[in-house]
Amino acid sequence: MLVLLLSGCSVLETQPDRTAEQKMPQQEVKRLLAQPYIDPLTDYLKQHRRDAQRRSVLKSVAVERDRRCEQVAQRYAQRAKTDTVLSRYRKGYEYSCPEQVKAFAELVVKAQNSRQPEPASDLEHRTAAVAAIELATRDDKAAANECYLLAQIHNHADAISACSVPARSGDLKAQRALADSLTALQRFDEARGWLLKAAQQHDIQAQIRLAEMSLNAQTGAADPAQAWAWYRQAGDAAQAASLEAGLTPQQRQQALQRVRKQLDAGH
Repeated sequence: MLVLLLSGCSVLETQPDRTAEQKMPQQEVKRLLAQPYIDPLTDYLKQHRRDAQRRSVLKSVAVERDRRCEQVAQRYAQRAKTDTVLSRYRKGYEYSCPEQVKAFAELVVKAQNSRQPEPASDLEHRTAAVAAIELATRDDKAAANECYLLAQIHNHADAISACSVPARSGDLKAQRALADSLTALQRFDEARGWLLKAAQQHDIQAQIRLAEMSLNAQTGAADPAQAWAWYRQAGDAAQAASLEAGLTPQQRQQALQRVRKQLDAGH
């Protein structure tokens, strides 16, 4: 009996930790869903499609992959139905979102078939020119909306690309979104540059963000005086007052001069 008991203990000690094994897929999926891209979800689904133990987590991954594909489809629904846009859509998303890309391709064909022949008269030429301007304006708005969405869902790599054009055109929200994504990727100097462009257009949110960056030492040593000056410029009296007591009059004056100089550089 003693031998059997000892033997039983030995068997128990060598049993694998099934609970730990079951937790592994959930941990994998948690890390997978935390990253912003779609293709890694598709890779995971293909890699483990025959693993019965991962059935529930595979379902969760598939639902999230489909959700992200629909978000992309909604963005592209606002874009011009052209071969150029279709090519960009295919290049970025056909691997994971083939149905959405196919649906967009069908819309491109319909748009091409419905286009009228090039107008001949001057009046028709002017009408076509106005239509082209309106189309470009819609494309600009769609590009800006794509920028905002990508930044919002933390797809920072794509957001940087999408936000660059509207940010260069002076879109304040795009400039802040671009700064957010650059900050998330620890490209602090570039982020500060875009916030400064927005601040030079009297954007209060950008000025507050610059104050926070100065205080948090994201681009070097913490500078409470510079943070105080930006808070003061933004009209945030409460935050400015919380820093003012620790600064000398000379520090405050110098910080204000630096901020005003940076703002003036944009005019």
